[in-house]
Amino acid sequence: MTSNFYIDDDKRNSNKECRVLLFVREKGTTIKIDTGLRLEVKYWDRKKQKVKRNFIGSPEQNRFLAKFKDAQMQKFLDLKTKHPNLDFKSIKQLFLQSKEQEKQSDLLVVFEQFIKSRKSTLSVGTFKKYNTLLSHLKKFSKTKKIKLNFETLDYNVFDKLQNYFISLGHSNNTVFKHIQNFKTFLNWAVEREYTENLKFQRYKQVQQSRPENIALTKEDLVKIITCEGLSPKLQKTRDLFLFMVYTGQRYSDAAKFDYNDVKNGVWTFIQQKTKSKMNIPLSDSALNIIKKYNYTLPMISNQKLNNNLKLLGELAGLNDIVTITKYSGTKAIEETYPKFMFLTTHVARRTFVSLASYHGVNQQVVKAMTGHRADRMIDQYFRKDDKQTLDAINDIFNN
Repeated sequence: MTSNFYIDDDKRNSNKECRVLLFVREKGTTIKIDTGLRLEVKYWDRKKQKVKRNFIGSPEQNRFLAKFKDAQMQKFLDLKTKHPNLDFKSIKQLFLQSKEQEKQSDLLVVFEQFIKSRKSTLSVGTFKKYNTLLSHLKKFSKTKKIKLNFETLDYNVFDKLQNYFISLGHSNNTVFKHIQNFKTFLNWAVEREYTENLKFQRYKQVQQSRPENIALTKEDLVKIITCEGLSPKLQKTRDLFLFMVYTGQRYSDAAKFDYNDVKNGVWTFIQQKTKSKMNIPLSDSALNIIKKYNYTLPMISNQKLNNNLKLLGELAGLNDIVTITKYSGTKAIEETYPKFMFLTTHVARRTFVSLASYHGVNQQVVKAMTGHRADRMIDQYFRKDDKQTLDAINDIFNN
């Protein structure tokens, strides 16, 4: 039994993407198996039976082909072992029947298996996002009457799915993340041989734009710090929010704060989202909050904290009118409210980055505090404020 790769080239159009096929032969009987890889003929090395090095992504594609061949040959060996008295023509029929059954694999059922298999390694937030995506996929399949299976998943289905998300009023950034998470699942499915269809890898979804969200100015922060007459609930809300501002951390990590992780004034922990080890020096302001609660932090659920922050912001007088613009497809969606209506736990992290940047903190220090590895991620968190910009310029030229 021999196996070789060939490209199903179209001699009439050399620029057309063609199928890469695996030919398995024995005693005059040949089986052609579609690998799912599509490639222009100029990028295929016929002699070496692999993707040429000048094709971007060739190492990954060649590794895929090697694994694909191994997996198919193993299936043949398993069938021959199970049916030792059958000739290769009969083995071929059994193999084709099994391939047809694979094609009918219910993508949504496999998606559920994917979520279950990764539950222990995903953060709570990411696990929730995959479940939300699964719910959307089920509704999409039902309302659009499109059965989702691996082999029929092509650009047309992706276009319809993307348009479906946009029709729900989702912002382009949310749509991008949905499609990106769907691709993560499909890569997982390819690795586990649920499918050989690789069309999704080259699909270009709607692009992200920089999200428009607020950060607090120093004046805003002072208003919150000095706000009087707060109920015990809102005092705890303020202290937990300020701790996140002072440390630059997400709610998910602040919620797991343990003073046993603090040594010599440095809080050491593993970030829940990135699994990175963090060493966060605690400022006097942060330490004072911890001491106030007997070296713990007040515990409030993320949802309740977000609701409480809006009440706190209103009482603190964060009443500047703010307009935030998001895009869903080509449609601009504007939201205009007083600033306190946009207060959420994540504003704390953006506030830390923005204030640190305005006060000249080295960007490497900011990245070390937030856990971001790329400068562009810090740029996404920075929020320009006209007054703080003017103050910074005056500090340069008026002294």
